[in-house]
Amino acid sequence: YNRLSKPGQPRDTSRKEARFTIIKEIEFYNDAKLKLTMKNLERLYQDDFGPLKVPHFVFKRLENNTLQMTCEYIKGRYVNKSEMETVKQYALLRVNDKQNPYTLADFHPNNWIVEGVPPYDIYGIDLDSYIECSMQERWIRSNRNIQIQEEYQKNPVTTR
Repeated sequence: YNRLSKPGQPRDTSRKEARFTIIKEIEFYNDAKLKLTMKNLERLYQDDFGPLKVPHFVFKRLENNTLQMTCEYIKGRYVNKSEMETVKQYALLRVNDKQNPYTLADFHPNNWIVEGVPPYDIYGIDLDSYIECSMQERWIRSNRNIQIQEEYQKNPVTTR
């Protein structure tokens, strides 16, 4: 949570700072799939997606093959078409790490959030989609979401 003030830094006393977390629980019907997902999340801690960010997260195994992820909630908006190009470059094509077979493999625009405060970083938020994924499979997954992205751009959801 590096966006909150650090001890010893001057604080603007006219405002307040808050952070939010979200807890996601996934029940797996296959123990091997749960273990693989946990192994992938361990690997995600070390991965580098260039300008794309991953929220701070921790995870643990619960009873009944349940994975619990506690994750920093990123307050912001979904990516737009030009921001999806950045996602394409660094998550799909992995231009900064072309030999890396792992990526956040869900390219649905709702899984990429632009933080609502400067520097407006882009965050991948579907952390359990981090898998080993061939380039061919990445393109298939991406192409499935192109139509969804185009529809969203035509009729963006507005905040009330």
